[in-house]
Amino acid sequence: MLNNGLLNAIGKMIFKFQKYNVNEQIRISKSIISWINNYSKTRFSDEDNLKVKQIIYVDFGLSITPEMAYCHPALVLKV
Repeated sequence: MLNNGLLNAIGKMIFKFQKYNVNEQIRISKSIISWINNYSKTRFSDEDNLKVKQIIYVDFGLSITPEMAYCHPALVLKV
């Protein structure tokens, strides 16, 4: 059973979501789906093949400001 805090948060999220433009709604949706699909994973899916100076695509998740949220390229500094 879901607790009231979670239900309240989901309700607020749906209310705010409707105010965003379509592109922002798509970015948020993709990020939430990625989080749901990857929540239980403890490793980067291709961790064994990572190399320093490699550019990878990382989902930084949701954030208050979209600057470091959603999916962005990232540089591997250390494996």
